[in-house]
Amino acid sequence: VIDIAGHGAPQAIMALRCKEILRAALRMHMDPGDALGLLSEQIGDLCPSFVTAFVALVDTSTGTCRYANAGHPPALLANHDDTVHELDPTGPLLGVFSSSWTTATTQMGAGAKLAIYTDGLTEARDDADVFYGMERLAKLVVTLPCVVAESAIKTCFDDLHVFRPSRLTDDVTVVLVCRDCEAS
Repeated sequence: VIDIAGHGAPQAIMALRCKEILRAALRMHMDPGDALGLLSEQIGDLCPSFVTAFVALVDTSTGTCRYANAGHPPALLANHDDTVHELDPTGPLLGVFSSSWTTATTQMGAGAKLAIYTDGLTEARDDADVFYGMERLAKLVVTLPCVVAESAIKTCFDDLHVFRPSRLTDDVTVVLVCRDCEAS
């Protein structure tokens, strides 16, 4: 998941470039942290604004999740026992610093859910100027049934619409990875 500050044609073009660079890096079997390093090298000074990214590789048979987070909001890993862990940044955001990103590893047990989202979700404000927030998102993710991902994502957006019925001021992306309860 990539989030580029701002809106418009330059940001849309940069998003497509970032997607293709990351796709190529991962096809070359690079670790997520190294893939972000390659992306940083490739976009260099061409980036019109700040870019955050969360890249994860999940082994669906073992539940091993290798990830790198370039200044992106922490992904939420909700375990079957209803505990939630934040997968924090493993390096700075892209487009500002010449840096490197580490690849971290975590385990998705049977029934676990990994929620990756953009800040447009957690920073949405209601009429009283209160943030939707990570705490609300974490409580929601724990309760999401993950039998069909599409309905789980719809539940997330329905909850956001209840919180803020009017038009959002920022784009919102949510990716939900669910591990089968039957997984060993």
